[in-house]
Amino acid sequence: MASKKNGLVQTIGVVMVFISGICIFIGFFQCVQLINDQWGLPMAAVSLLVIPATVSLVPLYAGFTLGNWGIIALVWGGALGISIGKGLSGE
Repeated sequence: MASKKNGLVQTIGVVMVFISGICIFIGFFQCVQLINDQWGLPMAAVSLLVIPATVSLVPLYAGFTLGNWGIIALVWGGALGISIGKGLSGE
């Protein structure tokens, strides 16, 4: 038997999904900016075509090579937040 979730818990879940989505969006554009700074505009344009590779690999490059762990926190933390938020909101 499925239990009905509390309205407050669902609201928190929806807000969490929204904020986490914004974090991923900002992190993606930071990834594209990093690619533009490191390899130029043509590679930044190509990175827009391969979004999954951009979002998964560029934060690792930024963390290990440049010491910028903020991008990985935004992108991967946002993905974790969306997962938790969807569970709370019942979607």
